[in-house]
Amino acid sequence: MATLLFLHGLAGHGAEWDAVADELAPSADGGDHAWFAPDLRGHQGQAVDPHPLLPESFVDDAVQWLRNDDGANIVVGQSMGGIVATLLAAARPDLVRGLVMVEAGVDALSPDTLASVTTWLNSWPEHFESSHAATNFFGADKPSTPAWVAGLIPTPDGFLPRFDPDTLIQIMKVLAVPDRWAAWRSLQMPTLIVRGVAGSLTVEQAQRMKDEHATPEQVRIAEVFEAGHDVHLDQPAQLAAVLSEFADGVAGSRP
Repeated sequence: MATLLFLHGLAGHGAEWDAVADELAPSADGGDHAWFAPDLRGHQGQAVDPHPLLPESFVDDAVQWLRNDDGANIVVGQSMGGIVATLLAAARPDLVRGLVMVEAGVDALSPDTLASVTTWLNSWPEHFESSHAATNFFGADKPSTPAWVAGLIPTPDGFLPRFDPDTLIQIMKVLAVPDRWAAWRSLQMPTLIVRGVAGSLTVEQAQRMKDEHATPEQVRIAEVFEAGHDVHLDQPAQLAAVLSEFADGVAGSRP
């Protein structure tokens, strides 16, 4: 069996992985794969001081989450979580037996994308008056909306985002503006690259990631249909099936 550490994306929360975890197939030896999905730094509620906001801080957090395990770890990162997963795998390959990148790339974040995400974060209200208002904001017809609404903090005055927009913008600048190619090219563990067919990670980007991995023969690219950037929310069962197969392979190759 393997232990999966799920790392969410920007403005997300750990519990958004619940649907995927619930769909994980039993391991090849008949047991259940263990898993955990913490809230990343800066996403734990506005009253929590997330500083320092450095790449090393996010890696140190993940090391603390993993260090009590026996080393059969698979780190699964979606979007920003994939950036943290890459940096972790490069810094502590002894703790990462397998890496899964879900709609997560290696290129530097472009100024246009940074501006677009900044605009989106600043469009969030300071609080939502009701869950219905939040549902309308995120899109009542989107399969990802229940998870976004569930990530809000209920208060007597309504539902609060669990982050401060300025903090998340700073996190983007720290983690995503520099490219991660040097770290990526050092990786030697089995790696799964997952892209939503309607997502933002292109076929060409995924192929370059495979080609420039230190051991490209250990890299697999999987596509999830009818899924966008939030693959884990759009198609949790499909993603879980791919993860289960990958986890069995990593656990089976353990010395």
